[in-house]
This record gives sequence, structure tokens and C-alpha cells, in this order.
Amino acid sequence: MAVGGPRFVDEVTFEATALAQQTCPWDGRGDEPETYRSAWLAHLGQLVAARRAALLRSSATPHPDPSDVLPPAAERQQSPFDLDPPIEK
Repeated sequence: MAVGGPRFVDEVTFEATALAQQTCPWDGRGDEPETYRSAWLAHLGQLVAARRAALLRSSATPHPDPSDVLPPAAERQQSPFDLDPPIEK
């Protein structure tokens, strides 16, 4: 899946044309019907939006797992409360 450049243009043009043919068949003779052009442009817009969304999803970084940024328990400094001996009853 291309995300830019001539290959991207070729891919979305091909896909939009195939979808427009399904929506509003046209044999390619004579002037392009307005309904075909509208369908083609609508499909093109949907394809570009889908590619953009896929690109954003693939480039999004998840929130780090706290265990990735916290030192192991043995290396963490203890809080003053942890240093107090347990209270016996």
C-alpha cells in the first residue's frame, strides 16, 4: 500500500475507477456522465481518507508501559514510610 507519490496516485485512481464502474457503469464512450464523475470523486475521497487513517494508526505510538520506564523494584528508592518498622499489637 503506497502512501504517496505516483504509485499512490495510480493505486487510488485504479480503485476509484473500479468502484465508480460498479456504482455507475460507463463504457468510456462519449462524455463522462456527471453521475460517474461524482461517484469517482466520492470513492477517491473515501480511499484517500482510509489511507490517511491507516497511516496515522501505523505511526501512532502507544502509551509506554510503566514497567518500561520505572527501574526494577530492587533499584527504586524506598519512601520514608517503607522504612518504618511494622507496628506490632
